[in-house]
Amino acid sequence: MSQRAQLASATPVTVREVVEAGRLTVRGPLGPLRTDDREAVNRAIGRVGLAERAGAPLRTLSGGMQQRAFIARALAAEPALLALDEPTTGVDAASQESLAALLAELRSELGVTILYVSHEFGAVEHVVSRLVLVRGRIAFDGDPADLPALWHDPPTHTPSALSRVVTPETNPGTPSSRAGGTAPPRSGAWRDKEAGREAADRQT
Repeated sequence: MSQRAQLASATPVTVREVVEAGRLTVRGPLGPLRTDDREAVNRAIGRVGLAERAGAPLRTLSGGMQQRAFIARALAAEPALLALDEPTTGVDAASQESLAALLAELRSELGVTILYVSHEFGAVEHVVSRLVLVRGRIAFDGDPADLPALWHDPPTHTPSALSRVVTPETNPGTPSSRAGGTAPPRSGAWRDKEAGREAADRQT
């Protein structure tokens, strides 16, 4: 699932119509939805907690609910792997925590592997089984419980100086995907924290 699309503000498309688009990868673009397609769409909408908003225009939903709709679209295809690119962009702290709980639930109930790519991992750190931090090179790869205290991301909507890969997986033995890039420089206390991280890097 890519970063939140312009679809949310550009068209009057409903939540259900967005999720129905997820079946195109299964059944192709031609012909009406079959019974099994509609059942898959209903299950996906229900799993993300949007059953009561299924007929609502996507643009009327909050940022967090829009992300849930896009996750439902991906789930409608019944994937074995769910890849999320910066899913918390433009989402407040409370919605980030709610999204983390939803992802943990999906992993537990569906057995789906979730690859979560983001500069911000504080909200999901407590629910992932494997954490990979990339900063030009792999700075950390392992259980979040083993992450050095200096590198823990605050559980709020604060950009991490590290970039980026958080991967909740059902199979920790599977090689992880990795993404590069660096966050822009911060000021004040954030620069001090960054300097500490640089010093820690030089010692490794």
